[in-house]
Amino acid sequence: MRVLPTIPAAVASVKTFTSRTFIATFKTHRASDQRSGFADTFNFIIASQDDAVLKLTKDGSQVFSFFTDGNPVAPPVAFKRIFISDDLYLYCLNEDDGSLLWKVSIDDYALGITADGSKVAVSIDGDSLLVLRYDGTLLFTLTDPKPYGATSEDFSFFIGISAGSPVLCHIDDDGNILWKASTKIGNVWANSSPTRIATRIFTSGPVCHSTSDGHIIWDASDAVPSSPTSQCLALSSEKLFYAASNGKLYRMSLNGSVELSADLLISPPNTDASASDFIYGFGSGIFKFSFELEQIWRYYCNIYDRSPFGLDSDPSQTAHRDVVVVPADEGLLVIDKDGNLLWSHANANLTHPAIY
Repeated sequence: MRVLPTIPAAVASVKTFTSRTFIATFKTHRASDQRSGFADTFNFIIASQDDAVLKLTKDGSQVFSFFTDGNPVAPPVAFKRIFISDDLYLYCLNEDDGSLLWKVSIDDYALGITADGSKVAVSIDGDSLLVLRYDGTLLFTLTDPKPYGATSEDFSFFIGISAGSPVLCHIDDDGNILWKASTKIGNVWANSSPTRIATRIFTSGPVCHSTSDGHIIWDASDAVPSSPTSQCLALSSEKLFYAASNGKLYRMSLNGSVELSADLLISPPNTDASASDFIYGFGSGIFKFSFELEQIWRYYCNIYDRSPFGLDSDPSQTAHRDVVVVPADEGLLVIDKDGNLLWSHANANLTHPAIY
């Protein structure tokens, strides 16, 4: 790994906030609602476009674009800095003007990025987990187990592959493995991330582990009607939601029992739905459901037709208390909580949106 010489980056100040682990394949960071994980408003959107990353204001105006050396492969992460990755480098940008602060060679594509205001972690496909300071200094590298997605937001948990099997790992600030436990992650291995709430941590088997020593509290992988296609579970108001390969969305209790199901879903949003009693989902359009999985509205658009990865890939939609953002053939769409189009970006090649 090499750090290319660029303008030195000042180490970002750490923002004091309370946060629950976001239920996301790729984490997005918003303060300060501990229960929902959402800020009261959203300030901007980051999205990828071919070899560029764009920052858009809440009304759709473009703030800047930054061109990478290759096509960005994971949703950008913003927390006092903006972090993006292609299959060559991890880039650190100034959040305000998009200027490059530093870039680090990773020599493969990123499966996930996590940032917390002072550190950034990037998992490299089939290779390693790197944790760096905000000035680009490498803190540690983990190569065994090989990571398969973003870490938890406190950097203490990740899912990896050891001897061909998925394991949940607990690590300390120096990268030492405190424990690892066998787990299950459904039929999608790449880009799998753990979901933590209090003393429990979930993988998309779905399996629930104790955070103290990794022992399995419950394993519902044989009890669910069909294996999850989502790369992680969605969690909201003490309920688990996952999309299954039979095209349904399921609601589970935190004790692992399946309670309800709804049709026509390919994926729940890659973040939790909010403290309000609804959850978004994506399939042939955008859906809003009550927690009883009754459809509130459906916004028709073509989401997946241009996806080169097929339906098993992370769709990269993201949801907020007030809006849902999704890349579609019609462009990047921003839909309000009542199902109305607020605005769209005409470029239909924008992918991996993230709200901040």
